[in-house]
Order: sequence, then structure tokens, then C-alpha cells
Amino acid sequence: AHDGGFKNREQKLKEKAILFEQCSKVICCADQGNSYGFLHEKFAGKLISWTKENKDADIQFKQAGNECNVNYEDHTYKLKLPFTFDTHVENCLHAIACAIQFGL
Repeated sequence: AHDGGFKNREQKLKEKAILFEQCSKVICCADQGNSYGFLHEKFAGKLISWTKENKDADIQFKQAGNECNVNYEDHTYKLKLPFTFDTHVENCLHAIACAIQFGL
């Protein structure tokens, strides 16, 4: 459903990236393979990355069930998520990464 109107995922990624060209920061998941590589190159210097897979990223999330440890710089936060469904968790982690970047 989210891919409708695009020839392929590469076209979708490139077109959606245009929406973020004027942003001072772009937050993305480093676990997204080719998408992350493209964004890392395109938004060098303003990309904030997060991961659940122990990759080299700005923010590290360690999830076990609905509990999540967040490591950022020299801070560790412990959170309890109200769900465990992968899509909901990913959306939540994006929001948490954003909140950390804006000092909330």
C-alpha cells in the first residue's frame, strides 16, 4: 500500500528524500540496508541514525519484549513500550530518536 504510485522502492526513496532536503536534521534507521546507505550519503552531516541491530549508529536501542534500553552518547534511558508489534515499535523508536535530538 505504501509503495503505490512508484515504479520501485528506489524511485520512492529518491522522491521522498526530496521532502527532507531543507531539514537541518534527518532521522533514520540504520537497519534499513540500501535505504540507509542512500540516506547516509545524501544527508551526510545532518543524518541522525538509530539501530536495534548493534550497528554503528548515533542511538542504540536494545529491545526485549516491551522493555527498551536507549543509549545515546553517555546517557541510558529505560522505557516500557505499550506494544510489541514491529511496525508500532519502529514508529515509536523514530519518535524517541526525534525527541532525544530535540532535547525533550
